[in-house]
Amino acid sequence: GRLDSVTSLYWFDSATNGGEYVPTWTIRTGTDADDQVRWAGINRDTGYVILAGETEGVFDQQQGSGGRDSFLQRIDTELDGNTQQPAVAWTRQAGSAADDRVAGGSTESVNPGLFGSAAGSVEGASVIGGIDAFFFNASSATSELDVKQVGTTGDEPVSNGLYTGSTLWLIGASDGSYSVLEQDEEDPVLEREALSSAAGFLLGYSAAGNVSRAFTLNDEGDQSSEAFLGLADFDGDMVVAGTTNGDFASGGVVSGMEQGIAARVSLVPEPETEEEESEFRNNWRYQLAADDSAILDLENYRDDEIPALTRIGNNWYVLLFSPEGELLTPLN
Repeated sequence: GRLDSVTSLYWFDSATNGGEYVPTWTIRTGTDADDQVRWAGINRDTGYVILAGETEGVFDQQQGSGGRDSFLQRIDTELDGNTQQPAVAWTRQAGSAADDRVAGGSTESVNPGLFGSAAGSVEGASVIGGIDAFFFNASSATSELDVKQVGTTGDEPVSNGLYTGSTLWLIGASDGSYSVLEQDEEDPVLEREALSSAAGFLLGYSAAGNVSRAFTLNDEGDQSSEAFLGLADFDGDMVVAGTTNGDFASGGVVSGMEQGIAARVSLVPEPETEEEESEFRNNWRYQLAADDSAILDLENYRDDEIPALTRIGNNWYVLLFSPEGELLTPLN
């Protein structure tokens, strides 16, 4: 096609040059139109590779839904004699009548999954607002999809996400403040109140599509725009990262240009009554004192440090944060 997916598998060979990653196979896949991978992962148990992305074409055994659909593709490793070769096991395509945006995928659940956002009904799911979040799992090219389309009557464009246990965490940016309304004998409801500026959100959903937790991280004056790009679980909490053009960390220094931000969001519940004893909640915020910067991705290193992929101008860095939000990497 025009723009295809190219996937390479490497394995760590301790006998090569004292230990390095060496190539196993490379495969090119796609449709006759543009295909773009947004996420790639590997199953720890069986070793199959999963791609999650967007396509403007139609894969084999699939049907197109709109301008740009989501797709989930599984690639296996098969033996040809003594040589390992890639083989596409299946591709599952789904979408709305509009252009859909894929934010990520997962191999952590029983079947691989995909999540993103759409401005329309994905495979017949009910539309909730202008831009909804959606997610689904697939086991073959023809398996029946149970698409969960979630959100509010506003816009919830998703930029990234992460499965932890039985919860799918989604992040993004919106001009809304979110909370969860618990209801007797009914499923909880995600509620939204309008803000004056864009703020970052962190939403937790069950596999059934029920919202469980909701957090909004805004600047104190509700004047600047925040956007979340990176997400990691850390010692029972969540850490988010992205950008702001204001005073996200209440440091008093505002340049008006984008600066990288990070924040730890404690998942320890707040006391429901004044008599209930409060547990320690390790919330913190950090803002890079560098214009034209962004913190794009996060990882968890043994619940001890938080590596952060960071761009400052045209330069790229891997910064380290402590569990308390202290920058451990000198910028100069």
